[in-house]
Amino acid sequence: MTTGLRARKKEATRETIADATLALACEVGPDVVTVEQIAEAADVSPRTFFNYFGSKEDALFSMRPGRLEEMLATLQERPDDEPSLDALRAALVVSTDSFTEQAERWSRRLRLVREHPYLLSNYLATYSDIEDALVRVLAQRLGADPDRDLSPKLFVGVAVAALRIAVNHWQEAETTRSLEELVDEAFTTLTTGLEGE
Repeated sequence: MTTGLRARKKEATRETIADATLALACEVGPDVVTVEQIAEAADVSPRTFFNYFGSKEDALFSMRPGRLEEMLATLQERPDDEPSLDALRAALVVSTDSFTEQAERWSRRLRLVREHPYLLSNYLATYSDIEDALVRVLAQRLGADPDRDLSPKLFVGVAVAALRIAVNHWQEAETTRSLEELVDEAFTTLTTGLEGE
């Protein structure tokens, strides 16, 4: 991953814009806030905003740069003979530190989604982007065609749903357990069967 000064400045600008978008969306409402207001709060031009994000909804729900690449690299590096769900678990656990580092941000995002249901599709699109990329890598591991074969999509869909449910539970339930523990429990439930003991 690039860690040069230019890359760090770009990431800092991206984070500043994302923070300003979230703060204003919570303050005045995501449907009311404008890109111009966000740009002013972030001390950038509207043009700079669009250099980083396609819309204010993208700015609200975007993943940190490099996080998806880390997950894909982890999946690619897993042993060839490892079961697909185990390999996906290892890849998705990489993302838990991002959620943990940004716990308050994710909590506020979920609150916005509950208060403004039209944002649900944007929230779920974050997971959809993860799914699409993981399907391609898993299909490669399995020697499958991602456009024709069901298995890669099924494995990834189930795995990403487990991550999403663990994240939501971690944010909304009164628990002292770590997100990594909850993700691990979700995958254990999947691999041992959903019908219980």
